Amino acid sequence: MSLVLTWTDLIPGSCAVSEADATGGLRAWITVVSGSPAMVRASGGQATARVSNTHKPQVLPATVTPPATRTQRGGTAFTGTAAGVPLEGLVLALLLVGTGLLWLGRRREGEQQG
Repeated sequence: MSLVLTWTDLIPGSCAVSEADATGGLRAWITVVSGSPAMVRASGGQATARVSNTHKPQVLPATVTPPATRTQRGGTAFTGTAAGVPLEGLVLALLLVGTGLLWLGRRREGEQQG
């Protein structure tokens, strides 16, 4: 999109053309002015200057902070809350007990059939 503006009845001579950079929020605009100063002739001719605005979005850097890593006495690194260790130990113990019971039950079943 292009916009052309025309001013009339300017005083002959040099005329400065400018536009401030517009910024706001996450958007940034880069303004470039070419042809300034524009020369207005006494004979009533036209003077030309060009202003272009380019949108340049700003990208905010994302900062990610990983949780702290602690090393247990055995030298194994653990990341997480200290409250999770007893619960995870209980789950592992129940898993092992359940596996052992299944194995024993299957072994007795095999002895009865044979």
